[in-house]
Amino acid sequence: MTAMRELTQGQRLKLSDLLDADAPLRLDLRLEAPFALDYACFGVDAAGKLSNDAYMVFFNQLASPCGGVRLDSSGGGAAFDLDLRRLPAGIERLVFTATVDGEATMTALRTGAATLQQGGSARGAFRFSGSDFGAEKALLVAEIYRKDGSWRYSSLGQGFNGGLAALLKHFGGQLAEEAAPAAPPPAPSVNLSKGVRLEKQLEKQAPKLVSLAKVAGVTLEKKGLAEHRAKVCLVLDVSGSMVNLFRRGVVQQVADRLLALACWFDDDRSVDTFLFDSRAIDAGPINLDNFSGRIQEMVKRHGLGGGTDYAPVIDMVRRFYGYGGPRSAAAKPTDVPVYVLFVTDGGCSDKRQSEKTVRDAAYEPIFWQFVGVGGERFDFLEKLDDLSGRYIDNADFGDISDPSRLSDQEMYERLMKEYPGWVGQARTKGLLR
Repeated sequence: MTAMRELTQGQRLKLSDLLDADAPLRLDLRLEAPFALDYACFGVDAAGKLSNDAYMVFFNQLASPCGGVRLDSSGGGAAFDLDLRRLPAGIERLVFTATVDGEATMTALRTGAATLQQGGSARGAFRFSGSDFGAEKALLVAEIYRKDGSWRYSSLGQGFNGGLAALLKHFGGQLAEEAAPAAPPPAPSVNLSKGVRLEKQLEKQAPKLVSLAKVAGVTLEKKGLAEHRAKVCLVLDVSGSMVNLFRRGVVQQVADRLLALACWFDDDRSVDTFLFDSRAIDAGPINLDNFSGRIQEMVKRHGLGGGTDYAPVIDMVRRFYGYGGPRSAAAKPTDVPVYVLFVTDGGCSDKRQSEKTVRDAAYEPIFWQFVGVGGERFDFLEKLDDLSGRYIDNADFGDISDPSRLSDQEMYERLMKEYPGWVGQARTKGLLR
């Protein structure tokens, strides 16, 4: 029998490390408090939204249509019986929540625990108390989510302002009694006119990017980010092992696709670019006027070679956007986050400092999309993706190896896999307005 593990706030791990993810399991939520609590499970898509209100399982809807999620509140607290095999492909995450029914706040919570069980045995437990929270009226307790073909588990332990109605709105749903009357057919979306303007600009300045920008726009529309604004940053490994990837144009392909994405996110149509080996270099922007051959020009100017250190360039990027340094409190909220694409072909020689820097950066409105190219093993990048003990999960890893073998749609899907969810969490945690 597998021993029960104590889990910590923010810890992420494969569900299979605790139990058999292909067999039925139970998540038991028990919060001891001097007030009534409502429990819910939100089955959301890749954008973190309820594409179907029937996948909100709570006191008024005790099971999902597929039978993959069922609520049993007969024994006090809430027990969610799960059969993940039944969930449709569009359900990417199950987010488990608790909300105050009344005027109290979670600071008065005595104790709480989320316990994963299978076959009548506890396999993993995350424990917390009111001292971990403030005046929030809701908690995002835990989540189970898909990643790289397997199910993962995260002990969230995040406070959330507002009650059940606010949570439902956050996930894109609406309480039945608040439903609005049928509206007239909508006018053409802002996104449509934005796309037309962008296409006309690209046809004049960078016709090579027109088709890329169209695919990027479709992906962002699917992810609920068509009107999203962000600064875009590219961080490139220029250590000696990257020489062939630059010569073959692999890095230029990645840069072109990112610039097309930046055309949607950034009004300047520009990508701030940094290079690193054992050095950290601010290489200036890539934009519509200079993108053709810009990568080769940067490499020629600064050279290829040397070792590989992540932390100095991560800190340089943080300082460039006005952040940086050890953190014990979140940065002031902003309307415009930073999306960083960090491209490398392998590990680094400063792993301990890199882990610390990524943890420190979790208090800032910056998302780090680590990308592995070249077909090597990327164990350390996977570790950065799943780091425990962070204020918020601020990083993702994608193995694209040879981008020439990926369609533009596949590439953008991988680049946007976790960012939409991070945007929602960053708002919840006060990093974004």
